[in-house]
Amino acid sequence: MYITASLFNMIQKQFEDVSFQCLKMPEEPTSKVDASLLGSLIEAIVTKRNNYRIGLETGFNIPITVTGVIYKLYQNCGTLGELFDKSILYSPLVNTISKYTSKIEGDLFFHELEINPDFVCEYPIAARQLYEAQIGVSLQLFYSLTGKKISPLKVFTVYNKEEQKDKIEDYLSCPIVYGYNQLRLVFDKSILQLPILTASKELLPLMEKLIKSISYENQVYSLSESIKDYLMKGISTMELSLKSVAWRFNMSERNIQRKLQKENTSYQNILNNVRKELVSIYLHKNIPFSEIAFLLGFESQSAFNKFFKKHFNNAPSRLK
Repeated sequence: MYITASLFNMIQKQFEDVSFQCLKMPEEPTSKVDASLLGSLIEAIVTKRNNYRIGLETGFNIPITVTGVIYKLYQNCGTLGELFDKSILYSPLVNTISKYTSKIEGDLFFHELEINPDFVCEYPIAARQLYEAQIGVSLQLFYSLTGKKISPLKVFTVYNKEEQKDKIEDYLSCPIVYGYNQLRLVFDKSILQLPILTASKELLPLMEKLIKSISYENQVYSLSESIKDYLMKGISTMELSLKSVAWRFNMSERNIQRKLQKENTSYQNILNNVRKELVSIYLHKNIPFSEIAFLLGFESQSAFNKFFKKHFNNAPSRLK
């Protein structure tokens, strides 16, 4: 069982106050990290915070960027239905601890999660956090992709009700079924037709190429290629400073600059090239400039305008 280094690092980043000793993570974000490290990390978090329901709370509060690799790569599918079709196909390449299934019965859509039984047996506390976090993560994800707050009709949980009003009921305004054999979120199937905002068919092949690369264990990437792939995963929602990117790759800023220099490039050049590539795609889709500025991670419209004029020899307004 494993998860990718990028997923492990994103979880660890949210709990930097928790001291956790582990081997240095691989520099390649798609490298595999043994599930035992994830189980140990999560259980250390629970112990440090003295809160064994922290997974439930975190799922509803964690920044949506950290839901990350599995679903974020598919933000450019046209509808939620397409997203689920793709995620079922590729999620095992990113994470073999959790198994996601989706199905339609009548007018209902079922989104289900099952944690590997061996992981549950060895890390029961960590498994509970993963199960319960998924509820909030899924609902936040739906909102971020569609702009609509989607509520489940019913939720099935693998855990028993603990008090007259279990904590999960504070977060959900729907019936809860306790003690089921897997986590199950039930929705009206009409949500599958909801369009995903700024969907781009041109971007989808790029994202699929990235995630498929995970399956080739011996494939070697240059650092510049790895950083480009990393930025392509979700430039609109990640911290784009060199310091942050260096942290994600478990490298110092000086070291990452030195290695990129050997590849005859720099972090700023990579970032600029990614932005230029995406600008062309978004312009082809007639996405408003104000929205493109956000999607490319610019802090302001004026910053985007300055970038655009420098690299395209024109002001955005002149193209309208």
